[in-house]
Amino acid sequence: MLEQPARGGSRTAVDGRPTGRLRALLLRDWADVKRLEPHLTPCHEILGAPRLLNTTSLIAPLVPTESIPSNMARKSPPTIEITDNINSLNNVIDANGLERGDMERNTRDTHGLTPLFRAAWEGHEGVVKMLLEKADVNPNTADDDGETLLYGAAYRGHEGVVRVLLERGDVNPDTANQGGQTPLFIAASTGCEGVVKMLLDRNDVNPNAADEHGQVPLSIAAWKGRERAVEMLLERADVNPNAADKHGLTPLFGAAREGHECVVKMLLKRNDVNPNTADQNNRTPLSIAAQKGHEGVAKMLLERVDISPNPVKKNSPVPLLIAARLGHEGVVKVLLERNDVNPNANEQGQTPLFIAAQKGYEGVVKMLLERVDVNPNTAKIKSPTPLLIATRLGHEGIVKMLLERNDVHPNTADKHGQTPLFIATQKGYEGVVKMLLEREDINPNTVNKWG
Repeated sequence: MLEQPARGGSRTAVDGRPTGRLRALLLRDWADVKRLEPHLTPCHEILGAPRLLNTTSLIAPLVPTESIPSNMARKSPPTIEITDNINSLNNVIDANGLERGDMERNTRDTHGLTPLFRAAWEGHEGVVKMLLEKADVNPNTADDDGETLLYGAAYRGHEGVVRVLLERGDVNPDTANQGGQTPLFIAASTGCEGVVKMLLDRNDVNPNAADEHGQVPLSIAAWKGRERAVEMLLERADVNPNAADKHGLTPLFGAAREGHECVVKMLLKRNDVNPNTADQNNRTPLSIAAQKGHEGVAKMLLERVDISPNPVKKNSPVPLLIAARLGHEGVVKVLLERNDVNPNANEQGQTPLFIAAQKGYEGVVKMLLERVDVNPNTAKIKSPTPLLIATRLGHEGIVKMLLERNDVHPNTADKHGQTPLFIATQKGYEGVVKMLLEREDINPNTVNKWG
């Protein structure tokens, strides 16, 4: 898409002449313009309100319109500074361009833009109306990227232009660009609420039209946190709230990943929203919220009785394991409040308690040990226990909490036959050695496999 030049220019009169008499623009040095943009006509220049080639601000003498060829290069005229005053633009175009029989109103510039497209892109509602009154102007014209007038106006949030275009019976409101994005999609993406509303009021607009990545308007709005757009889309009975893109990401997944609590709440109010849908990597909205540490999102998800707090597939990430590994205490807390959460879920023998003990996350370890159904020992034969790993890394606070549990085995050795006491003694952790020796069931005479 062409990057539009900034609008500007003086709104004041020069030499006592108002800027409204901008038809003098047609006298400017078009040889210079042609050299930079060969396909740019005076009509493009007026409608796009482009940058000046000459910084001198002059008002040229008014001349008869018939003496100004509409599309040929001008030779050595004065220059004027362009204003973005829409009334002035209207006066110029009405007086000096559109009424001429030889004006080529559909000429494209080097970016494939017609005068009408430039006017729509800049939000010049009055100019758009005048151009659309001409029978030879195509309201469905598109640029080189397949983006139509309606798409451009929707992207920029020009509600007036969008309204003018939608009032015509020959404008297709669902024409997508080369990436498959419709005007509704781009308006939902940018959060242009007024444009979204106007498009959704049309029965011929498909709210589930997907782009090349499989994303629908609801997906992009949810991902970007466009709350009002999401609300309006969900009011349409024909909107699919579970539409997944090519990666299996649903609107709920996108909102959960980005932590948009209000959007998550709106989506979860729909009984037909599936909170357990997994993406192509078997991640669910709950597992991604646990990964990102979005406590509020996790809490709302867990309030749904139909959500599974445990893996939904064999190789799915375990929400509790993820939260424990990353030290997200708030997420761990809300997960453990669910009685159906498995606190002993493991990956390759590593439980949430083992991981938290290894990382030194005392708060997470404390919460896990408060669950009576947690296993404080190894989940796999010959795997290090939480006590052993906490001892090896010198996490005294965690060692203390573990030893307060009567069901902790203080003499369990690793695959080399090394016990927690052996390791603490070897590393010189006096505090850990003292706590271990206070346990009546500790064996101070164990030897490793080398004797």
